[in-house]
Amino acid sequence: MKGMKKGFSLIELMVVIAIIAILAAIALPLYQDFTCKTRANEPVKQLADVKAGAAAVDDDYDAALTATGQTSFIDQLNQAFNCQIPKTARFTFTGAATSNTVNVVVTANAANNPSCLSTLVFTYTINRDSTTGGVLYGVTGSTLTKYVKSVASTDLSGRI
Repeated sequence: MKGMKKGFSLIELMVVIAIIAILAAIALPLYQDFTCKTRANEPVKQLADVKAGAAAVDDDYDAALTATGQTSFIDQLNQAFNCQIPKTARFTFTGAATSNTVNVVVTANAANNPSCLSTLVFTYTINRDSTTGGVLYGVTGSTLTKYVKSVASTDLSGRI
């Protein structure tokens, strides 16, 4: 019993370090992908107020959009639908509205986002369904479908 050594051998320590390195090599890209996907979907969450506001004024949709007197499209939406599209440094919101459709174009500002989102542009569509009532919504165009899934404008699935 006197001959027993205390501690770990160099080989055992190197095996543990190798296992940790392998796990880190697998986990880091997954983490980066997750953070890019989360950041890319921030504007979709921010536009939830707009779709809820559009549903609230469903019957007076046209009047709400034209009666605001605002020159900025985003200010027009904010006032017409009683919502607040946040002004962030990460994304710019532009777009246009017609009698049944609101298209908000979201563009990522490359300087304020990770490099994985430098080319992200997508269109968030809110469409009033005049035949069945209600509001359909969804992302109809995306440059990075890996992070923000998009559908054809005829296949909007969200419904309020």
